[in-house]
Order: sequence, then C-alpha cells, then structure tokens
Amino acid sequence: MKEFVCIAALLTALAAAGSASAEALAGSASIDQIGGHVATVSQSGDHNTALIDQRGGRDAMASIVQQGAGNDTEIRQSGLGAQVAATGQYGDENCILVSQATGGNGIEVMQNGNGNYAQANQTGGSIQVVLQAGSSNQSYTEQQGAGNHATLTQMGNNNLATQGQYGAGNTQTVTQMGNNNTLDYEQIGSNLADLKILQKGGMSMSITQTPGLTKYN
Repeated sequence: MKEFVCIAALLTALAAAGSASAEALAGSASIDQIGGHVATVSQSGDHNTALIDQRGGRDAMASIVQQGAGNDTEIRQSGLGAQVAATGQYGDENCILVSQATGGNGIEVMQNGNGNYAQANQTGGSIQVVLQAGSSNQSYTEQQGAGNHATLTQMGNNNLATQGQYGAGNTQTVTQMGNNNTLDYEQIGSNLADLKILQKGGMSMSITQTPGLTKYN
C-alpha cells in the first residue's frame, strides 16, 4: 500500500536543487473527468500539486483545499454511481492519495501540520474519515467490501495507523493521541464488532479479527 509517491515532495526537492520548472514553483492542478462530475481545487502557497481524475460513472464530487507549501493531493474515483471525496491540507509537505473505484464511496481527509501522509483505497460503497493533526503522522486504509466504515483520528507526532477490513458491514474507530503510537488493525470477515481503539503516547498494537476470532499483539 506504499507504492505511490508524493509528487509535491519530489518537486520541492528538485526546486532546492535548482531543477524545478516555473509551473512546479508556482504549484499545479490537473482535472480530468468523463461524465457528469464536479471538481473544485483551491490552493495557496508554493510547490503544491493537485490531481483529480474521476473517469466514468456519474455524479462524482471531489474537492481539494491546500494551504502551505509542498503539499500534494491525488484523487482518482472511477466508475458507476456517485462518489464523494473531500480533502484539506494546512501546513507543509503533506500528502493525500485517494482511490475509490466503484460507486457509493465517501471519504473525508483533513491534515493539519507538516509531513503528514494519508493513503486510502476503498472499492465498493464504503465510508471513511481521517483526521491528522501534528507532524509526520501516517495513515494507510483499504476497505474493499460494501458498507464498511472507518474513522481515524491521530493527534500528535510520528503516529502510524494501518487499517484493513476487506469484507462487508465492518466498522473501525481508531484514536491515537500523543507521539509514536503504532497500530495495525485488520478485520477480514463481515459485520464484525467495532473495537474502538484508543492509544495515548508510545503505544503499539496489532489486531487481527475474523469471524469468531480476535487476536491482539
């Protein structure tokens, strides 16, 4: 889930070496849509990049707000019914990567601070909310099935959360506060209970939950 690269961070590095184009220095935005979609981009600051690629289907909505320098947001939604993605970044060198696939998905990602990273994949009819405040926090989420709900709040520095789900009708609620927390939370089956994870300061937890089995490490 870490194969994507933040374009803005690369452009900023090139600029520092004197190799960036005038467009990179000023920031850039690209919107490519097929179908009756709505897209908005608002950026202030230098070296910010925004990409929205909604493709087939209809009634998708995407919104990107970036304030600061060296931020990068990429939203790719794809086919069938309505999908909604709303993102905001306030600070420097933050990155959001969203890919939703089939219809009925909704996601909101907000990052406030510096050097934060959020990556989200969904697939069929799921909802996700990610809030990161602080510096160098990382979030990786993949849902796949329909009717999943994932909520993540990270407040502090150097926190890492990896969330799975895969089946249908699952819910994950995660809050990490303070610094240096780590969580790996997977579910696999369908209609599994929300464990409502809360970690405060330097904690580490790994959870695998399948029908009839919950494993903590």
